[in-house]
Amino acid sequence: MANNALIRGAALTGKKFLDVGGAVAAGMAATPTYVPEDRVAENTAIQNKVNSYMSKMKTDMDFTSFSPSETKTMRNFLLSQRTKYTDAAKKAAEFDDTTDPNYMLYVDEMQNVNNSFTNLASQLKSYKQGKLEYAKTMQEGLYSKGNSGRRSKEAAIIYGFYDADGDNRSDARYDAPFQIQDGGNIAFNVGGQEITYNGMEEPFLKDTKFLNSLNATSETAYNSGLRGNANNPYAQDAYKQQLNDTLQNEDALRSIIFDFDPEAPMLMQNPNDPTGDQIKIGTALDSGIIDLNGARELVNKRLLKAREDAYIAGSKEYKRKQAIVTPEDKSKINNAINVANDDIISNEPYISLYHPTKHPKTLKRYVIEYDDSGKAYISRKSAVTNRNLSNNNWMELTEDNEWGIDVPTRPGGTDGTPPPPPKVQMTNEQKDLYKDIANANKGKTDEEIANLYNAAIEKIEGN
Repeated sequence: MANNALIRGAALTGKKFLDVGGAVAAGMAATPTYVPEDRVAENTAIQNKVNSYMSKMKTDMDFTSFSPSETKTMRNFLLSQRTKYTDAAKKAAEFDDTTDPNYMLYVDEMQNVNNSFTNLASQLKSYKQGKLEYAKTMQEGLYSKGNSGRRSKEAAIIYGFYDADGDNRSDARYDAPFQIQDGGNIAFNVGGQEITYNGMEEPFLKDTKFLNSLNATSETAYNSGLRGNANNPYAQDAYKQQLNDTLQNEDALRSIIFDFDPEAPMLMQNPNDPTGDQIKIGTALDSGIIDLNGARELVNKRLLKAREDAYIAGSKEYKRKQAIVTPEDKSKINNAINVANDDIISNEPYISLYHPTKHPKTLKRYVIEYDDSGKAYISRKSAVTNRNLSNNNWMELTEDNEWGIDVPTRPGGTDGTPPPPPKVQMTNEQKDLYKDIANANKGKTDEEIANLYNAAIEKIEGN
């Protein structure tokens, strides 16, 4: 129930209403006129004008205070609302029965006035803070160049920075004369259309979070290639899914297209000019050559390729470094050659070598085999699947071979049979003895046969 004493007091005195005024107007220096040719240019032009204004400001107070024209609008509103409040208070004071419906109507009218003052105060505070944040964000270059010209223009007009007539000053002289609607809502006339402050579309920001993730993804792929790792297909698939999720947001998609061109150039072949130069995806989107879904698909492919390119660049650098042979590497290579030559003579199952160009820093195992004519062949041990020397895994080991090892000679075929004994003049008795030894030891190992052979030779020579 309303307090009649308070109502009568308000009716008689018209007591203090909310003071939301104050008028300090800062002078602004002129900025060059620029006629934008496209979305990016228009956003850049608006940003330059705002930044010029910010460079001339002395304090935040200069900026957040209201201009005389803005203050006049508020004053007129407050006076009209105070009159409405006073009239309602006088009418309400005439009633003794506070349950009378008409009495309640006047009380509601008074409350509506109070609510409008509270709402106006809140919106003006928000507007002043928004204007300051808008200018600072412009100065820091954080608004996306992907904003539509309409949205950027509306914000510039609402915050008082737009210059349409090219007189090097904002049309509103850096004020933003607003209208105050019933209920205390502030609104602005933008091209004949009334836009409430609460209903305006703020320009969206650059998606710097995505840019950071893009750089991190490229760096990870590059480092993977730099370490000599294979390109992980699962990592590529995971990145593709991440892109699909991010690009569903239209603001993020436009920011990627228009803001990060130096990091990931967004180019495409013009379907209307298949043999001509490539054009920017943003240009194709704004001119209607492609729609938003088409742009999304192209951006996805381009960013996947950017990751692939980063991996390839790292892999190339890895191979380049691997090809650099230091004096220390040369010493290791020479030592390995000497050990390998000894292992070949000892008939070891494999030898260990460096390759001067393919793996000069990594010791790897090789196998040597012989054909029926005694030619030596070499293959990486890990690549040996069979002893078929015509297979591409095997390479003939020539005198000027890539590894620098001595070419082993061994007649006898692929089973590695030791070379036959030197020819000597033998009597028939000696020949028969040699044949008996050979026939008696069929199926023995190479080492056993060699021992018997040497024993036979000694016996023959002893005779």
